[in-house]
Amino acid sequence: MRPSFRSLLAAATIAACASGLVTATALATPLGLLEPSGSSASSTSTHAGHASGTATPTTRPVTAVTSSTEGEEQYRQVSAVFSPNGAIARTYDVRVVPNGSKVAVTSSSGNRETVVTLEVSGLLPNHSYGAHAHTKPCGVTGTDAGPHFQYEQDPTQPSTDPRYANDENEIWLDLTTDAKGVGVASTDVSWEFPANRRAHSIVLHEHHTATTQGTAGTAGGRLACVTVNF
Repeated sequence: MRPSFRSLLAAATIAACASGLVTATALATPLGLLEPSGSSASSTSTHAGHASGTATPTTRPVTAVTSSTEGEEQYRQVSAVFSPNGAIARTYDVRVVPNGSKVAVTSSSGNRETVVTLEVSGLLPNHSYGAHAHTKPCGVTGTDAGPHFQYEQDPTQPSTDPRYANDENEIWLDLTTDAKGVGVASTDVSWEFPANRRAHSIVLHEHHTATTQGTAGTAGGRLACVTVNF
């Protein structure tokens, strides 16, 4: 039977705590960065395997990177604080992704399925951001992250053909923050990253992602980036 997402999270939490990377308190919530507002679960809307919502930040270390493998399932978790010179999370525009804002990414992949969740806090309130998995790690400029990762690669690049640039062939994590600048997005695609060709970052963009021919996959300028070795 396929291991549950929570069982994978529990295994990764134990490993992270044992290594001293993070504390049990910091990883008490699904991503460790954010927890539901008030006493109830965070507000979430879901469609076609994608969800977005809001949550409230909790305390965790500046940077934590966790990896684990359970059977054929791989799990990755990264949390970091954005800064202009960040080694893991870098902001390219502090006006919209402020220095000190936080990000967490979790990925679970196996059995021909990949689930990725993005959580942010400290961003602009009530603001829409695009977000996608990119082929290369973050660098000094936003372009260093390369193009979007595509499971089936468009022979024409840059790719703006909706047959390839879509939320089933790529990892899209568009979100809109709440009044406190907190946002959550999740996606579930029916494929795994090939062993020899994987995504290596999540990039935040200026606005939600276009879907029409000629502009599909575009979301404006690259505002920030977090390195995630999927």
